[in-house]
Amino acid sequence: MSAADALRKAADLYERKALDYAPNEDDPYENFKFAATFAARVGSGLPDWDQRRATLTLIGVKLSRMHTLGLCRDASNEAISDTIVDLMVYLAILKEQCVRKTQEDPS
Repeated sequence: MSAADALRKAADLYERKALDYAPNEDDPYENFKFAATFAARVGSGLPDWDQRRATLTLIGVKLSRMHTLGLCRDASNEAISDTIVDLMVYLAILKEQCVRKTQEDPS
């Protein structure tokens, strides 16, 4: 596959996925704003280097997708049930990170 073909394929994938995450053509990055706001609010007070900030951002991206699609709309890519599983995994990771942080610093 040529570089141009790879870029075209990536662009097609981006356009399909964008429909599930940010359908507003006026603001194609609204899902990033949602995820950043979510992570900032929930992670308020965490140090900049804390891994939980990254996990919260990933959770925010998946919540944004659910907010965009709801439970009844057909997705362009993966089913909403896959997003729910992704959220379950990210939440389990966050729980483990919080438990480890508490064990490291019980104060």
